[in-house]
Amino acid sequence: MMPSSGRVLVTDVHFDSDVERQDLSNHQFLRAIAKEKIFIGVDFKYTTFDACYFRKCSFQSCDFTGCCFSRSNLVGSQFDNCKFNYATFSDTPLIARFLARVVPVGKISNLPSRERCGPTISHWETLRRQQGNLRRAGRNTNPFAKSMESNESYYRNKYRGPDRVFGVFEWARFRGLDFLWGNGESVWKLLRFALLLWLVVALVHVLVFDSQCSFSSYVNAGIASPGILLGTDRPAEYPSVYVAAITLVRLIMFGLFMSILIKRLSRR
Repeated sequence: MMPSSGRVLVTDVHFDSDVERQDLSNHQFLRAIAKEKIFIGVDFKYTTFDACYFRKCSFQSCDFTGCCFSRSNLVGSQFDNCKFNYATFSDTPLIARFLARVVPVGKISNLPSRERCGPTISHWETLRRQQGNLRRAGRNTNPFAKSMESNESYYRNKYRGPDRVFGVFEWARFRGLDFLWGNGESVWKLLRFALLLWLVVALVHVLVFDSQCSFSSYVNAGIASPGILLGTDRPAEYPSVYVAAITLVRLIMFGLFMSILIKRLSRR
């Protein structure tokens, strides 16, 4: 048995007066209209706003947890001390401009600072990032940094003891992948890492398998390193374990490059 969720469908409604401390949770507003109205302490949890129009409205201490805004217009509206945890926005001009860091047509002073909620805050943001418009912002956002260093009550209540240690490892993994290939978005970072591997292979060749006192050893190792990395050259003195490690690294780098290439082509 699947009981009804109890969602209330409200169609073509017009708010002709201010609303204060009402329970409008689990509603579905379709083509709702409000102009220059004040909403105080209204509970909108898990409510869907589809093709709604709220012009120059003021939302004060309202709860929009789990809400879904789709094809809506919030031009000129203000949101003060409201909750937007796990809210999603799609085709909503206010959010699109806000995330693009252009002066918004509305004011939202209290979007969740928790980066982990960021991907769910806006479907619009995801689409823009896939198109490359917010690629840099996506690479520089670490959702685990605050879990280990922030003193905000949300993080200190959620990440305690071992969970905070886990946040440190996740932060290190995120930073490592960002350095390696920009978390799947930067060809230049991948090329930079390939150059670093070239230098490491050359240095290992000189320190372990060649003379360390000769300048020509460093030059020859630098010239031979690309062939060693690409598998076209294998010095006889290299042990099989070292060759296998180089082969594994080469395959991983090739896979990462193909992943970035496929992403770029899929956006066209």
